[in-house]
Amino acid sequence: KEYIIKPLSMLDIKKLNIEKKKIKKDDDIAVYDFSFYTLLAVIKKWNPEAKDLTVDQFEEMIDVDDFERVQKAIVQISGLKKYFK
Repeated sequence: KEYIIKPLSMLDIKKLNIEKKKIKKDDDIAVYDFSFYTLLAVIKKWNPEAKDLTVDQFEEMIDVDDFERVQKAIVQISGLKKYFK
């Protein structure tokens, strides 16, 4: 499936940062989940047909072999490259 990806606004980044700060740094599962939550937030912003897509459904759509390519494209285009340090 193809989705439109565009840069996020500063308000979008702020909201993601607020959610990110709720995660304990040593909680590997929460950090993993937040990565997908963030990527999905970018997709949902520009693709109304994805508004009901859950994180689990999104994870199921991505093969482990494709994850790096998908993540890199979304992070680069959305402006999250610095955010994902």
